[in-house]
Amino acid sequence: MEWPVDLSSEVILDPRRKKKWVDEKKRVCYMIYPRSLGLTSGEDGKFWGWEYFQESSGDLFEVAKLKEICWFAIKGRLNMSKLSRKVDYEAVFVVKLSEWAQGWDSPVKLKLTLPDGKTHERRAALLLEPRGKWLELVVGNFKIHKNEKNLGDLKCSVSSKTPYWKHGLTLKGLMIRPKN
Repeated sequence: MEWPVDLSSEVILDPRRKKKWVDEKKRVCYMIYPRSLGLTSGEDGKFWGWEYFQESSGDLFEVAKLKEICWFAIKGRLNMSKLSRKVDYEAVFVVKLSEWAQGWDSPVKLKLTLPDGKTHERRAALLLEPRGKWLELVVGNFKIHKNEKNLGDLKCSVSSKTPYWKHGLTLKGLMIRPKN
């Protein structure tokens, strides 16, 4: 899955960590790659593997591949002052399930926490999602108002605490983009 990007405004802040771009309506967007996200046991090669992936645009980035884990959490954050004002945003984890993925019988929990402490939670079932294609797990929506002063960190997570062993998930990253 490719996302529209105005390449003249694209800034790869660190190919292993973060990419920023401005869309056609001059709204700031971010992709936070797995190396900048908190992954349960992320540095333990027993649970996660790391590979480079190249998109058709030529962009090369690192993905995290879940080998096997029972419970997991993936956490990300971004300071909201880096985003455009008066824009409805959505936070989306971009993942792919391999053909042999297992352990996804129970829905995962998605959570968005705003700087003022308000949270939005939802669940997403992965069991019947297509295999081998990038999926967008929408964590939640938010808006930065024109005169908003409390522009701290936006926090997002996806987690599962079921007793089932899970494997076959590839994590591309956490995308923060305009909703429409």
